[in-house]
Amino acid sequence: MPKAVSVTKKIGKTFKQYGRVTIPQKMLKHSKRREVTVVLEDMRYVFEADKYGRIYLPPEIRQRVEDMQVIEVATSDGNVLVKFKRF
Repeated sequence: MPKAVSVTKKIGKTFKQYGRVTIPQKMLKHSKRREVTVVLEDMRYVFEADKYGRIYLPPEIRQRVEDMQVIEVATSDGNVLVKFKRF
């Protein structure tokens, strides 16, 4: 069973302008599917990563996370999870 892996990075201009999050290819290879789950408070959204490991969040979701500063990408039980944090 693969162990859980986590990567934390600051939210940059690319996310703020386009809503693009790039998932490391190693994490996608260890996942069951190319699906990425975005966790926001009480809601979960599922997106399919493109061939470069990118997902694009719609403006409604970007508005909900505009005051966040850090993106955490983690793998758990064969799934890729994206969480937003304030630090």
